[in-house]
Amino acid sequence: MKRAFYIVLCLVLPFCGLAQQVSLDTKISLDLTQSSINDVIKQIANKTAITFSFTNDIFKENILINYKRENIRLETVLQDIFQTNHIEWLVYQNNIILRKEKLIKSEYHIQGKVVEDDKNKGIPFASLSLIKNNQATICNENGFFEITVLENQTNDSIEIASVGYNRHRFSVKELLQSAYNTLSLTEKAETLDPIIVYARDYKTETLGNDAFFALGNLYLDTHGQQTAMFIENTKERQGEISNVRFYLSKKGNIGAPFRIHIYRADSVDNIPGDDLLIEPLIVKPKSEYGWYTVDVSQFHISIPSTGFFVAMEGIYPSVYSDRKDTTIQFDTEGETENFDDTPSIVSYGQKLGYSKSKKGKSNTWHYSLSHTWFQLRKNNFAVMITADIRYLKKRKSRKSND
Repeated sequence: MKRAFYIVLCLVLPFCGLAQQVSLDTKISLDLTQSSINDVIKQIANKTAITFSFTNDIFKENILINYKRENIRLETVLQDIFQTNHIEWLVYQNNIILRKEKLIKSEYHIQGKVVEDDKNKGIPFASLSLIKNNQATICNENGFFEITVLENQTNDSIEIASVGYNRHRFSVKELLQSAYNTLSLTEKAETLDPIIVYARDYKTETLGNDAFFALGNLYLDTHGQQTAMFIENTKERQGEISNVRFYLSKKGNIGAPFRIHIYRADSVDNIPGDDLLIEPLIVKPKSEYGWYTVDVSQFHISIPSTGFFVAMEGIYPSVYSDRKDTTIQFDTEGETENFDDTPSIVSYGQKLGYSKSKKGKSNTWHYSLSHTWFQLRKNNFAVMITADIRYLKKRKSRKSND
């Protein structure tokens, strides 16, 4: 299996073992000779029941570890192995997060919480993005966030968005005045003209790949890669998209959040074009595998006559702690089209089921780390994504008796 450069948050043990906290005083013994960094991590994890999260690109390909110590503290092991290789580590619950050692000193961290206006209730998975730069993060499920800006970005602004709330922009310089920011969003009040709808005039239909069994699963990395199903509108239905569905594999982290996109087909290249979801839609499923349904009827998205794409984007919410810096910086250099080479160890994000295409062709597309869409043509590959459309029935004309 080829090593892929896409970002992988590798969790070495299943999530059912996340109850205990990491103890740096734990004593372990290691005997390593010309061992790769992945093998080192697996050995430490097996001896301590600790989960590691990291991106593959933080390790140089030629790093080989020689290390033999008996009954030594875990903290000393981490310092000896990682810090000498310019890798920082930090502890978060039962998780040890690895990242590249910071080389840029002129950077600033903005921390805080996004809340509902006049309340302290956090808004889960609100997105924060720099206006002038292609950089963004999201809050965790409690509304906490942390974003890093460079010195040349201090004149920028950060826009916060979440479904059901008005967007708000904050000056970076303003936010840097406080060590901790509580940022409020107001609920969006929308008034729609009344529409009289008769149920007998409408019909619901499911489009896409609704295969009953998954033949395999693919891993969605947690920082920007996407997989999309092109859903054709061959019968030129007129109506709205009411639900979208994703087949979540039990081999992934079913409880991991992900972002949903609904794209219009680009009129020139027929690849995903404009996003029809006007606000970032991020969901966190319950821990049940199989078909997961998301109601998108509130957005009143009209069915494009040329078809549309439904996509899943892997995300990793900022790990936040009041006690220490837990920023995670991601590099997105490098790409691969061999993206379904799923890591052999349990990964953080979702794994999406796939099957053979029923129509003998692939309507599955992938968005790589180099921000390029390409179609998956191998073996009639079909990711298991569907959409429910609600459309107006065509009335049959009555013949005149004249």
